[in-house]
Amino acid sequence: MLFARTDISQYINNSYEPVWQSLHEVPIVSVDFGGGKVLKRTLNGNIATYIVTADGTVVDILPGIYKPDTYLSQLKELHKLAVDCQFESSRTRVSANLTQYHRKMAAKPVHLTGSLEPQRGPANLQTNLETDTRINETLRRHQIHQKLALTTPKLSQSLTDWLYKEVLHCDLSDPYLGLASTLAGRPQ
Repeated sequence: MLFARTDISQYINNSYEPVWQSLHEVPIVSVDFGGGKVLKRTLNGNIATYIVTADGTVVDILPGIYKPDTYLSQLKELHKLAVDCQFESSRTRVSANLTQYHRKMAAKPVHLTGSLEPQRGPANLQTNLETDTRINETLRRHQIHQKLALTTPKLSQSLTDWLYKEVLHCDLSDPYLGLASTLAGRPQ
């Protein structure tokens, strides 16, 4: 949905060096209704957009799915920050500037309003997207800023593992992605 929009894909292609990485196989679920009727589809996954410098220094991370306009706005803001990092003459100054930026962002109070519960049915897709965007821009980004305020990491598997497990609540080391008890018919 996000990357299919021309304005977003053009901005990414013109402003960044985009790289896509799949972290695991896409889960496919089949439901047999009997009588030859089988519903087969993929489960929705999670996404994270890392903004990194040419040497792999993490500038910031956009976690999860966003409303397109908010996503594009954040990409533009983070592009300015990334460009500023590229023109710094010293890696030490880049690290200090990023640490200062993340400390400032982590110090902002988190205000989350409205329901956090997903709404059922296709008519609620927009509402759910708005809820996801709100959660991503408040709670999840706050966690990321707290983490990046402590250190200016290079892009690494350990950072990705932390992000998916602690922020997106999708442990990449779990082959059932947190669905084992649901699939076995036992409530969690």
